[in-house]
Amino acid sequence: MTKEDRRRRRDRRKGFILKKLGASCSICGFDTFLCALDVHHVDSSKKNDRLRATRTKGRIALRDLSYADLENELAGCILLCRNCHAAVEKGILTCPTAPFHTASPTPEISGSAPPTTTRRG
Repeated sequence: MTKEDRRRRRDRRKGFILKKLGASCSICGFDTFLCALDVHHVDSSKKNDRLRATRTKGRIALRDLSYADLENELAGCILLCRNCHAAVEKGILTCPTAPFHTASPTPEISGSAPPTTTRRG
């Protein structure tokens, strides 16, 4: 598999994930840079055991799952921007209790407008 083939496969997989989970952070709505969005398991106890395993003991990534297995895995996930994801993991922010899948259109990778910022508080 060439480098270009791997890139196309990765982009198709990312598009599939964005289509299933929406294309923005579930907490703050960030959608400017798709590379800054992480998949977060709402209930980590339901996470695929092979995703949880250590690298030396057969750990896999979402990219290694079949589309059917990936779709099942994403049923318990939401998209979070890296800032919100870090805050949820540290307990600073509360994660939405149930995943919601908006099926919003996937934004273009380049040429996106800058985000509008609103102050939460």
